[in-house]
Amino acid sequence: MEGVDKYYGRIVALRGVSLTLREGELVVLLGENGSGKSTLLKIASRILRPSRGIVKYGYEKGAYVPEVIPPLDPRMAIFDLAALYKSVYGHLETKYLKSFRVEEIDRSFRSLSKGMRRKVLLALALGSRAEVLFLDEPYMGLDPPSARMLSQALEGRTGIIATHLIQHIPESYSRILVMHAGRIVRELEEVPEVVQSPEGCGNPIPLGEGMWICLS
Repeated sequence: MEGVDKYYGRIVALRGVSLTLREGELVVLLGENGSGKSTLLKIASRILRPSRGIVKYGYEKGAYVPEVIPPLDPRMAIFDLAALYKSVYGHLETKYLKSFRVEEIDRSFRSLSKGMRRKVLLALALGSRAEVLFLDEPYMGLDPPSARMLSQALEGRTGIIATHLIQHIPESYSRILVMHAGRIVRELEEVPEVVQSPEGCGNPIPLGEGMWICLS
């Protein structure tokens, strides 16, 4: 994408964002809530159209997991959702359901906890072998073993991850794009240090929850 803007009425969600995702890259979008990460993901995954700018899609099928997990039809069981993914992608590996300890596949998706819903959708996205993964705050609500399993599963995959949890950036990341106020303000090759106060910090960027990074 090049020079992308996105407006919601008078609210500017993205301002002049440019991003190229190459095959085999795992790009991390780092920033606080409201910085534009989710909007960028939705445009990159074809869910939203930009208000202005150019977007070229070099993939046929991507898999998107939102930050806010929808409850879906109360009659839909986990195995129904798995069948839907298989019909869309033509393939589904079930090993990730087992890795995330999703055992009762006849259970209603709507009856699951928020954390378990996230595990199910992550397992299906990973198992679909989609060309590109678009994961919005994928580590939220995951227990440590599941978080480690997700990081391992992302090795060698192409995708974009949006997060404000800097401690969960997977080791296999290619680069980190810091977002603030709808813009990509810096590209980093290494995970930045987190501080609890912007005082004495050159060019501080908030991550939320009282955390900051310094881009001096």
